Amino acid sequence: MSSAAYLNPKLPIAERVRDLLSRLTIREKLGQFLHAADGIPRLGIAAYNFWSEGLHGVGRNGRATVFPQAIAMSATWNPTLVKDIGTAIGDEARAKFHETLRTKGKTDLYQGLNLWSPNINIFRDPRWGRGQETWGEDPFFTGEMGTAMFWSPANKIFNQTLRKFEEKFREEGYVGYIDLNCIVNGHGIYPLEWTSRF
Repeated sequence: MSSAAYLNPKLPIAERVRDLLSRLTIREKLGQFLHAADGIPRLGIAAYNFWSEGLHGVGRNGRATVFPQAIAMSATWNPTLVKDIGTAIGDEARAKFHETLRTKGKTDLYQGLNLWSPNINIFRDPRWGRGQETWGEDPFFTGEMGTAMFWSPANKIFNQTLRKFEEKFREEGYVGYIDLNCIVNGHGIYPLEWTSRF
């Protein structure tokens, strides 16, 4: 196994990924779709749980810095501050991840490096009940604030994950396969639309 291409850091990532995927069985591939992804010991792949909260601080993982909800952060109108908050959350998540690995040898629910954050839903209807998790109702402003948090320097060392699209789709009554047509870049989120395939 030590001569496997996917283990060679000198090879291009695309080649390493192709090699690893060619070695996985269908069952092993499917096992990676769950947030509690199965380990694959024969390939040296540890189990990993990618359900971790980071909307306004590292959530549900012991003591952590707690920042205001996104709607309160948006009231600052300060993407630079939000970027600093994203960096602090990322640094704390990484520290907690490594401490858990050091002391327990593995991580579990709420202890990973993939954080459900930021929430870039557009808050249109207060009946949804989760408006405090959003940046508000303005698409451009949401793009600016969400991009600031997402592209914080901490993002270079851990993966923040865009959050809450599934809930938005359910709110809109979509079911079945959902194809999100959304681009996040330095200028916001364009276009703000989604489609549903049945």
